[in-house]
Amino acid sequence: MNLQGFFQVNQQKYQLGESIWLTLTVQNQGNLNVYMFVPRSRIDGIHIAVKNGKDFLLKDLREEADVGLVPEIELLPSQIYNQQYPLSEWLRLKQPGDYTIECAIEIESYDASLRQQEQARNASYVTISSDVQFTILPANKMEPL
Repeated sequence: MNLQGFFQVNQQKYQLGESIWLTLTVQNQGNLNVYMFVPRSRIDGIHIAVKNGKDFLLKDLREEADVGLVPEIELLPSQIYNQQYPLSEWLRLKQPGDYTIECAIEIESYDASLRQQEQARNASYVTISSDVQFTILPANKMEPL
């Protein structure tokens, strides 16, 4: 199984207080179908850390709701899967400035589906880690892009 991926934000500049969505992109670069389980919250295994930034508050995991069971996702060869996460709900940015956030996730994958009960399943784990960078501007003073 050959999964590759990265995290990204949808823009490079945000106003202070604006919602920031983090997107995970995963591609099956192998020749066989992959059946994977992608965490949907920090409780499930998404890790974020501020590498560069001024004043911020990382929400305590105890405040985060459990999203329940994670569904099995089938990813065909060359197929791409995207999952969005509410970064601004996890990370409160208090001041304008440049920020670099390290994002990481471990994805559990198999060569057979849970539904294929007669077939042996071989597990594989891949960690996807990347930095996202963006600028927070003062509220109501959005610069032209």
